[in-house]
Amino acid sequence: MLYRRAAGDCSWSEALGRTYSVLNNCPGSSVESERSFAADVVLHLVYLAGLFTFAVVLGIITDDIGTHVDKVRRGNHPVIEQNHTVVLNWNQQTLPVLQQIAKARHESGGTMFNVPIVVLADKDKDEMDDQVVEELEGTNLRVMTRSGNPAKPSEQKRASVATADTVVLMWPSDLSPADASAQQAAVLAALKTAGGVAGQKIVVQSAGQEVGEYDAVQMAVDLARSSTGSHDVASLATAGNERINQIIAQVANQPGLEDVFADLLEYEERDVTERGAEFYLSTVPEHLEGRPFREVRRSFPDSVVVGWISPDNDKLHLNSRDTTLVPGNAQLVFVAGGSTEQQALPEPYEVNNVRLGGRRGKHLPPRNITMLCFSAEAAASALKSLVEFTTRGSTITIICESPDTEALTALKRRGLKLNVVNGNPSSRTILESKASRLQQANTVVLCGLEHREQAAADMQVYLVVSSMTYFRPCSCRSRLLQYAGVSLDLI
Repeated sequence: MLYRRAAGDCSWSEALGRTYSVLNNCPGSSVESERSFAADVVLHLVYLAGLFTFAVVLGIITDDIGTHVDKVRRGNHPVIEQNHTVVLNWNQQTLPVLQQIAKARHESGGTMFNVPIVVLADKDKDEMDDQVVEELEGTNLRVMTRSGNPAKPSEQKRASVATADTVVLMWPSDLSPADASAQQAAVLAALKTAGGVAGQKIVVQSAGQEVGEYDAVQMAVDLARSSTGSHDVASLATAGNERINQIIAQVANQPGLEDVFADLLEYEERDVTERGAEFYLSTVPEHLEGRPFREVRRSFPDSVVVGWISPDNDKLHLNSRDTTLVPGNAQLVFVAGGSTEQQALPEPYEVNNVRLGGRRGKHLPPRNITMLCFSAEAAASALKSLVEFTTRGSTITIICESPDTEALTALKRRGLKLNVVNGNPSSRTILESKASRLQQANTVVLCGLEHREQAAADMQVYLVVSSMTYFRPCSCRSRLLQYAGVSLDLI
């Protein structure tokens, strides 16, 4: 109507067609050469209104599509995959396992793990996604997470467990040993019920000595192995925090030993020729076939031979006796930090046997060790390992809130002095007190941080380091050991 009035001699049909073509930017339409200035202004306003309307509609559609895509990506719907790897449960080893899978995929040129890894755990999905993205940044490994109870067959379908090539059942560390063992047994029973593809591999992680009295998992493993569904089940026992405690205890008593453990246990790409220590397999050389394990392990100067796999039954032999003969065609198991091809010497190198006389630890000087325990439960297990490796004449001071003094004192052995201080290990007042013995300490051990969030644990370590550097003399040298395997030198 406005255009008809502004244009003057214009019919209704002509005015409607003209405004419609300009509003929708139809091919051939133009706002030039109008009959009057007023008509030109009206058509420009119509064009701007059409452009704004198109932008609004396009924005709504784009946002709606993005929302649906985000729902699909973050949704908890079942995945549709075959011959993939499924990780059930979530613990401290889940992210390192994913990192190792990512490195294996990278080293194989993408031929290994070329399908997504699916993680199913009774944990918030957004939290799992955030941690996976942070830890696997820069890798090309696809990881899909699903939230659910791995022990329920209906929720196992979310990870397409029945069509998976490999299922890795992690130890649920957030449960008590008895409940964790029962949960894994239920998961294995559900896997047996679901069937699975022919030759499906199942790897079960257990907590080693912590569950020695609970045989539910072993019973379930035996049951799954006897299944007609041709499951290939393997049980992998890990010592949990006990092994970490032992490593920390040895490092606390032997300065410099942390570099040895770091070289063997950490995977870091240092340069082109040294990618970090990991396990490799290689067929035993012909000139070493049938020779004692002692001679075999002394024939590789650039790697450590830790065992071999029998060619007859694929049985793994770790730390065999030196007199055990290694058969032909056996697969040697190496720990090496470079190439997968290990070069053997023509003849094994000779090593003179060194025997240290006297009691254990006689050749080590006494140590003053201060333990800052942020968990009363962790104090006993950490002290148990520390007592085992600490030489006589040493002094161990434990700072912990509400410690079980009676239980800790019972772990002390003869020749060691134990001091238990009830207090907050983060308190500057406690750290500066004479009771903490930090002024005399050779080593400071932090324990009880493994169940805290990574950011909270890092802040706690930083707080302790800052406090110690403030009141310790600059001439004193102390080593701070934290459960994450980090070793810091304080000058």
